[in-house]
Amino acid sequence: MEEIYEAKLAAARAAINDETVWTAFEKNLKDDGGITDAALRECSYEDLVKYGIQKNLLAKVVAKIFRGDQQKPVETATKTVVILGPNQAKRATIEALVLVYNPDDSSDIIHSELTRRMGGNKPCVVFDQTGKVDIDATVRLINEIVVDKLEPRNNYNLNGVPVPVYRIGENPMRMYDEDPLFPGKRLRSDGSSDQVPFSWQPIPLAIRQLARIALETGDADPKKAVYVVDLVEKFKDDLDALRRRWPAASIKFAELESTGQLPTLKIRMGNKVSSSGQTGPKSPFSIEKEGNRAF
Repeated sequence: MEEIYEAKLAAARAAINDETVWTAFEKNLKDDGGITDAALRECSYEDLVKYGIQKNLLAKVVAKIFRGDQQKPVETATKTVVILGPNQAKRATIEALVLVYNPDDSSDIIHSELTRRMGGNKPCVVFDQTGKVDIDATVRLINEIVVDKLEPRNNYNLNGVPVPVYRIGENPMRMYDEDPLFPGKRLRSDGSSDQVPFSWQPIPLAIRQLARIALETGDADPKKAVYVVDLVEKFKDDLDALRRRWPAASIKFAELESTGQLPTLKIRMGNKVSSSGQTGPKSPFSIEKEGNRAF
């Protein structure tokens, strides 16, 4: 609950957007017992005016923030916080926006607002070793772009260790389904392949794994991918029948299965060398080819 309380204060501060007014308001609020989320929910419009918000509409906005009328709690990369409303996002400080930033919600208004302020989706997000957004570092890098008018960084020293800097909406911990017939290529969210007109969504994992192994053993020819997926579709409910079609792959499948080393067919976004020769974060549609396969 303390996290929600702090997030509501951050949203109110962004809405007020006047440090002098905010400082006096916050002191009056806390002096009157407004130190918990439950207390914030009890704040009336009249209370907020008494604490120092002289603009009627603004007082109503803050009252709704405190009651939670226009927010919803979500689990972000950092903590459970409160999403700012559309109008609040435009008035919010960069700190307030980053506080409620969720890298996994591409439709989030925070994504749009941060991108707008930077004049494009530029590298600015830093993740710590646990996969959480580092708030302080991210705010610092966005301010470098927005306030100091500096070029974005491709890497950042976090606690003395160089780490990559990501664009809005990118998440290095996000995993994708890999195309069984095209290593390093991701499937779309509905299982569709961009390499061949076929959806792997209804295909069981074991069949997908066998198809990948068939590429390694030579039983399946990637140059004849259309034929291969037709075969997969035909035997999608009969693993044993498909294993008889691909004997070398079947033997390898049994070996890997016995040692728990079947291919995971999961890949994650990583770093690549850009056309300029610099190493930086990939676009959300680029895939790391190495280090994410089971064999």
